[in-house]
Amino acid sequence: MKKSSMFATTYLAINTLLAQGVGSVELHFDRNEVVASELTKGGSAAFFSVSRETLPWSVRVVPRQELMRDDDVDGRITFRPENGVAKASVWAAVDLDTGDFAVGGPDGSSVREVAFDGARGLRRNPSGVLKRVSHNFESLELLVVRPGVGAWRHAASEGGTRDHGPPNDGELEIDLEDSVPVGDMEGLFDELQGKDVLIGIDPRALRFFAVRFVSGSER
Repeated sequence: MKKSSMFATTYLAINTLLAQGVGSVELHFDRNEVVASELTKGGSAAFFSVSRETLPWSVRVVPRQELMRDDDVDGRITFRPENGVAKASVWAAVDLDTGDFAVGGPDGSSVREVAFDGARGLRRNPSGVLKRVSHNFESLELLVVRPGVGAWRHAASEGGTRDHGPPNDGELEIDLEDSVPVGDMEGLFDELQGKDVLIGIDPRALRFFAVRFVSGSER
């Protein structure tokens, strides 16, 4: 089993700075499975991925979001996709206890991390609630994890019904209120809180951003 190249966790203080942090979670890949290690023993993790799977006459984009538990209490959880691990895929695992995470892809994948500008990328809705996310991806698959609580997923495209920004402005603006709980968790997303983790994937180019919200104060 091969370990992917890992991308450093990015911590976000809205409208102030982007600083580098270190998480303990690691991802390992082979043809048939993805293993997240260095997790909280006996805890749970959110797996999140987007794969571009080649069919005879087309390419199928397959997003996945799943919450899994470390039942054997060894700090490792294995995810086995039905059709194996696509070479063209991005994978993330988030420890639901600590919020530590890792993002990567199998050897030979074209996974690429892009910057997330907190000053422009996090916005308030018309009611003044901080729960909008903006980026220049044309399409976006997003996972939001709140340690100790659960996770929500979201998917949108620029100009679509879930794009809350001006039309044809080159940016996609989503409202996290439209997100759907992952697994058995219930309840709509309320607003961004300290330690929330946001991981966004561009399903067309397999680019991603990954940030942790660490401050609710704005300048």
